[in-house]
Parts: sequence; structure tokens; C-alpha cells
Amino acid sequence: MLALIKQTILIYRPIISLLLFFGCYLNLSAQNQISFERISTNDGLSQSDINAIYQDKTGFIWFGTHDGLNKFNGYNFTVYKPKKDENSISSNLIFSI
Repeated sequence: MLALIKQTILIYRPIISLLLFFGCYLNLSAQNQISFERISTNDGLSQSDINAIYQDKTGFIWFGTHDGLNKFNGYNFTVYKPKKDENSISSNLIFSI
């Protein structure tokens, strides 16, 4: 019985190795696909000149522009501009985040 198992393993080892190799290759090639999408003022960005970009730990992407701080959630923008409030940003000019 043990000899039969060893013989079966020897017969199918190359096939199993190939399947594992191609499975890993296909999985890795699928993970390396990166796509870009252009976003603009038509999508809600306050200005098209970007001075700073930051992605926080929750996944929001922040854009610093000459017209405020923009938070992008993947679908919509929230624009933060200075207000007469001590918790507000101090200027529309955002150069670092």
C-alpha cells in the first residue's frame, strides 16, 4: 500500500507542481494590475493645482490646493476652507499635510 502511494505521488508530482506554479503566477499577475482615474474640478476638487497629497490610515486621500483642503473618500470630495472658528484651517493655501 505504501509503495502504491509513493508511486502515485511520483506520477502526479509534476502535474501538481505545474498547477501550483501557474496558480501562483496568475494570482501574482492579477495583484499587479494598477489602474488610475483622473479626477478634476468637475468631480468636486476645489482646484486643479495640487500642492500636497496624503492618504490617512482610514483610506481617505487628502489634497492640499490653493483653494482649501480636500478630502476624497473614493466617491466624493469634502472641501475645507477657513472659517472664523478656532478649529478651522487657517488658510486656503495648503502646501503640506
